[in-house]
Amino acid sequence: MIEVQLMVNGNVNLNAVDVSRPVQLTWLVETPPTTLTLCGGGIQQTLAVQNAPGQVLDLSAFPARTTVTATLHCETQQVTQQFVTASDALARAPWITRLDDPTMREFAFYENRPNMVFSREFDAADADQVFLDIVGLGYYRCLINGQPVSPAELNTDLTTYRKRVYFDTYQIQALLQPTHNLITVELGNGWFNPAPLRMNMKYNVRDRMSIGFPCLVANLEFYRAGQLIDRLTTDRTWRVTDGARVFDNVFIGERVQVDAARPARIGKVVQIASPTAELVPSRIEKVTVAARVSTYRVVAQDDQHFIVDFGRIVSGFLACDLAAAFAGTVTIDYAERLVAGRLDQVSTIPGIYGRNDSGIDEDRPVMQHDEVTKAASADPYHFENRFTYHSFRYVEFTGIQLTEVAQLTAEIVHTAMRPRTQFSASNPLLEEIWALANTTKLNNIHSYYEDCARERLGYAGDAAILIDSQVYAFESQQMIEKVWDDFLLEQHEAGGVTQTAPYMGIKSNGPSDKAGAWGWQKVFTAIPLARARYYGQTQMTPTEAQAFKRFAKYVLAFDYDYAKHCCLGDWAAISAVFVGGVHGRSVPPDQDFECAVMFYLNLRDIRRVFQVYGLEDADLLQALDEKLRTVKAAINDEFYHGKGVYGTGSQSASAYALFADMAPTEARAAVATQFITQITQTGYLDSGIWGMKMSYALLYQLGRDDLVYQWLTRRLQPSFYSMAALGNQTMNEFFDLENGSFNHAMFSAYTQWMTERLLGLTLVDAKTLRFAPYLGHGEAAIAGQLGDLATVRLTKTPTGYVVALTWQPTVTLQIDQAALAAQGYQVAVDKAATRAEVTLTAVKNA
Repeated sequence: MIEVQLMVNGNVNLNAVDVSRPVQLTWLVETPPTTLTLCGGGIQQTLAVQNAPGQVLDLSAFPARTTVTATLHCETQQVTQQFVTASDALARAPWITRLDDPTMREFAFYENRPNMVFSREFDAADADQVFLDIVGLGYYRCLINGQPVSPAELNTDLTTYRKRVYFDTYQIQALLQPTHNLITVELGNGWFNPAPLRMNMKYNVRDRMSIGFPCLVANLEFYRAGQLIDRLTTDRTWRVTDGARVFDNVFIGERVQVDAARPARIGKVVQIASPTAELVPSRIEKVTVAARVSTYRVVAQDDQHFIVDFGRIVSGFLACDLAAAFAGTVTIDYAERLVAGRLDQVSTIPGIYGRNDSGIDEDRPVMQHDEVTKAASADPYHFENRFTYHSFRYVEFTGIQLTEVAQLTAEIVHTAMRPRTQFSASNPLLEEIWALANTTKLNNIHSYYEDCARERLGYAGDAAILIDSQVYAFESQQMIEKVWDDFLLEQHEAGGVTQTAPYMGIKSNGPSDKAGAWGWQKVFTAIPLARARYYGQTQMTPTEAQAFKRFAKYVLAFDYDYAKHCCLGDWAAISAVFVGGVHGRSVPPDQDFECAVMFYLNLRDIRRVFQVYGLEDADLLQALDEKLRTVKAAINDEFYHGKGVYGTGSQSASAYALFADMAPTEARAAVATQFITQITQTGYLDSGIWGMKMSYALLYQLGRDDLVYQWLTRRLQPSFYSMAALGNQTMNEFFDLENGSFNHAMFSAYTQWMTERLLGLTLVDAKTLRFAPYLGHGEAAIAGQLGDLATVRLTKTPTGYVVALTWQPTVTLQIDQAALAAQGYQVAVDKAATRAEVTLTAVKNA
């Protein structure tokens, strides 16, 4: 039975739907829809709708803070959803902060300074509806009468704060009493007030980020019978006191000082200029505590020291109760692995302190570390991270005995991404590597796509490579829109795209000022193409179209001979070699060729975006077509050596050549043969993050899904099994299992192949599913579900497989019998008459 639903922007933030940009309505219904009615604020719109799972709407005519009722009319039913349009009132409220020394020197940001806790009393006797618009920089936590307004953690959404800040809206009437209400907002530094550590030993985060002292803006509006009757905003009448957190840093940790006998110091509230050019309603899911791990084992212990192992790597918080009688300072250190009985923190070191004025060696590595100082008290003290998260499996306590710590828990914290695809198989290894990939993805999503806990940066390359697998794994539309906006905000004046968003100064092998390598700039085409394919979003706003054309002109401006050097090649390839001694670097195979091809792929995908989005510019299109022709010819002249060999003939080179359709028609078969030969000779895929993603798609096209299956189920090193065998339940950054992060998702693109080939479900576009499973694996059973769109179960029989399929009636399902026949299966389709359901019998040819 289908659960009927009507969703607005994925049901995210229905208290403040931003109607200044297109609104996505999606639905799950039993019979085809006919019309959609929207009513509110004296406006009524009725629209004809297609037999599709959703529609993009322009709702800009509806006034701010208006309750809109959306009703979807179907042949046999109707579905209703209500939402409130966003208000711009917060933009007129003053920002406030505590008066601290505005000329504070950088080293002082490593010293103790209590965090800020703002509060204000108010009445709400006559109101039946109360809205709170709020944002705190860097992170905030808001309570009404001691109750949290939401379960969100690590709030606010990270972006480029000097250009944009995302605010949240809550309806809080259920938390109120008629009089004597108290709103309390605690602030942490977050990304807005970082300590001046040097990322990768050189990038001072205070030089690169949009920074300032923690600050707050809030707007409460009181309504009765739909009419505004009162408003309260942040101003100098609010109260600010010192919090217990005397230090917090997103990379290092927190220092807490608690003494119940010492009253909190009252500070002075001051108003400041807005730190941002634009306040925008948040439209993504919030970071929350997703699960708790309370099972651990003690791996070392003595009189004032112990180490525990939680049995898996966690991205999140530590929580525990410190005994009431305990007095002193507890230090808590974190690591992803243990070596010779000691924490090995190398995998999470982002850089160095970079300042020695405060007595810290400026070259000292930055490690994950918390401290709690408490006096003896009548009750235990509950410690829990609030404004930073750690990546850890092992935790070391110093200065306290194990018996003085209770309720020890690791809390898994990430953006609340709703799972989209479920996967199960009779082969436990397939289930294990499926979970390995998706757990690691979630561990590295905290309001944007991150690389790993060591850097926590939104690398464009990782987003571009993983965007398809992210869409299959989770309900991702709003997150993709937000990440797209992040890179739009950081696009530099000439049109180039930064290596990370927010920009942190990293531009490894980029072609010009601030711009990233070509493979990383590819995010500017990967996201629009994903929006169009998966969500039917084929229109750009004028601002987006202008930015994209600027990007196209920027890429076109480079001559091939210059551009071919400006990339990193097939990063993290297994077959890469390390050159240059102690300050050297890992060089992928055929890097020069791979860089040249990535320049070409940018041009090709720019051309595709113009076509998909109907962007018009005859001169640009002509220039793109000519550039594509000349660059392709130049690459072939320089790197094709005949007999199917590009460059040195490595797997990566062959994958790049085939994926870019680089080879002349008569040579393509020879390149494909070279590609297959290289894989069969090594017995595994030895390419990097780009080449491996390309290989999954290419091997399907070449009818060699068996090689992908063999790679995914391989047990010898290198393999995903070797990562899983470490017991961390997370992926490693590199296949050598010794270097890099132990909690890095950049090789997780294989879950797209598992969805499309093992489950057989491919999203052709937002309205169309193709069913074409790979059946040569021989597994006894494979089953799964792709969101609300389709479910599938494949069960092996003595002669082949029986396949049960159900799907959403608003989605067109294409059963690719030709693809099954190409695998040697005769297919009989038994279609039920009453539901979107079929049973297939796939019999292997004799």
